[in-house]
Amino acid sequence: MITLELPVPPSGNHSYTTIAGRRVLSKKAQAYRTHVGKLVLAERANKALDGRLQVTLLFMQSDNRRRDIDNVVKPTLDALQHAGVFIDDSQVDKLSIHRENSLHMGLRVTITEIPSHGSAQQLRR
Repeated sequence: MITLELPVPPSGNHSYTTIAGRRVLSKKAQAYRTHVGKLVLAERANKALDGRLQVTLLFMQSDNRRRDIDNVVKPTLDALQHAGVFIDDSQVDKLSIHRENSLHMGLRVTITEIPSHGSAQQLRR
């Protein structure tokens, strides 16, 4: 199990921009990825997990602003993938996100490997 305390990412709505007709990662999203990469290295969480995963996000909010809770999911998973915590975010089979009031803004991310019970082909044998 890996647990990380991360800052809140820029909204998924603001993670990409268009430059010369190409969709590219925004400067805010690039800075977030870099920051998450440093936090992951500091925690030695760059495990390159390659199995099926369960991810729980606790969105800690310190103010009463209206926010769409789902806007933190994609940028966070992409940053964790980019930082080498897991190989690809398509490995996530279970995802939950919760919000709670807190004294500080942030995300607590818990990643757990799901035990493999064999592939469907193995189960038929």
